[in-house]
Amino acid sequence: MTAYGLNEIIVESPMHDADIPAMSPGEVRAIIGTYHRRYVDIYGTDDNIKCIIVFRNHGERAGTSVLHPHSQLVATAFIPGSILVQEQRAREYFESQKSCLFCDIVKAEQESGVRIVSENEFFMTFVPYAAAVPFQVWIVPKSHQPDFGVTSEQDRAALADSLRDILQRLEDHVQSPHYN
Repeated sequence: MTAYGLNEIIVESPMHDADIPAMSPGEVRAIIGTYHRRYVDIYGTDDNIKCIIVFRNHGERAGTSVLHPHSQLVATAFIPGSILVQEQRAREYFESQKSCLFCDIVKAEQESGVRIVSENEFFMTFVPYAAAVPFQVWIVPKSHQPDFGVTSEQDRAALADSLRDILQRLEDHVQSPHYN
């Protein structure tokens, strides 16, 4: 396959030493709003794009090469293998259980309450069962959300609040861990 896609840098703040835990809720909501706007714009104008991934590296061991607070958006003409495997497992789960895997994970986490770090009206943050890396957390919608592109402004605000909250907790308890 010929290489095709996009890679964008999303500058999160004009302040060189700003980081999400120190930002106001409105500033973090603006970051999530930018992710959403770019996601919708790209999918809406390029039929060749099959996958969009937004990520953030924090700290040298996580691959940060620029200290200025930023995220990256990668849009590809293929779906990476690890995501394909997750989609296939979710599809198989749905076919056998007739329900959404991620909705059932949220329900199970709510029932056990053991690994929940925080939650708001729309999102739950928890440590996944058998976490793959230290301090791994998931921020998952509490209601079925099949596509980031169709989330409401209220959903995105709640996601921003959850992101800011968990990064603040990590900052407070682990002293600015390196993360992706």
